[in-house]
Amino acid sequence: MKKILFFYLFTILSFTAFSQKDVIHIHYTINAKVDAMGLIGSVETEGHDHDHKEPDLTPKDNNTIFKTQLDKLGKKTTENYRKLTRDYYVGESLIRLDRNTNKMSDDEFILIAPAEKKMTTYYTAFDEKPTFTENQLASVGVDSTMVYEIDTLLKDTKNILGYSCHKIIITEIHRAGADHEHIVKKYELYVTDELPLSANVVMGMWQVPLDICALEIRESHPDTPSTYILTQATEINKKQKNDLLELPRKFKTAKKKSYLLD
Repeated sequence: MKKILFFYLFTILSFTAFSQKDVIHIHYTINAKVDAMGLIGSVETEGHDHDHKEPDLTPKDNNTIFKTQLDKLGKKTTENYRKLTRDYYVGESLIRLDRNTNKMSDDEFILIAPAEKKMTTYYTAFDEKPTFTENQLASVGVDSTMVYEIDTLLKDTKNILGYSCHKIIITEIHRAGADHEHIVKKYELYVTDELPLSANVVMGMWQVPLDICALEIRESHPDTPSTYILTQATEINKKQKNDLLELPRKFKTAKKKSYLLD
């Protein structure tokens, strides 16, 4: 009888322990490479809608000083980006996001509901009262002039943290008419379908459904490819405890912050 009770007890405890370890943690680092050309962009030639002329930054007169200032600003921007990290704890229906910048307060707690495209941010307000705000992650309006083209490159592969990834390229195009089209941005991703974190959540792009996980994202403009933002997964931990997604006790009574005037 004791053996039977022990067996049932062991089974229940084993099932409980297993059920608590189904959260996946993915750690991302965000870096930027910024140069003078990327900061100044390109200048359209007068009389030609889509012909571009690069700015003259040859070492002469004030251009030398101007370029030096831009180079310093680019270096500073690059250094600042190196401090950015994002941690995603992915459960069955919720995702917890921990970030080290742009936080509402030191004890910020963010939960994302991908199915509802909603993000709830809990934090301690200036009056030390627990507060939360809700934001829709998808734009309500649809810009019909923006078009997204996706190219899948199955032969372009990369192994990232033990996961076999292939490349996809998303091109964001502004199309105001048949003869008025220009590329706004290009995203180069290495993706895998072996992890549950949607690339939409990490990229903040909801115009295109991406039911895949991006472990590397390079965001740039075709005219200035030497300037880019690179988001990379640098650590993946499986079977994390479910209590990582539980709302801390102090936020159970949090009040919703309203930005509307009374």
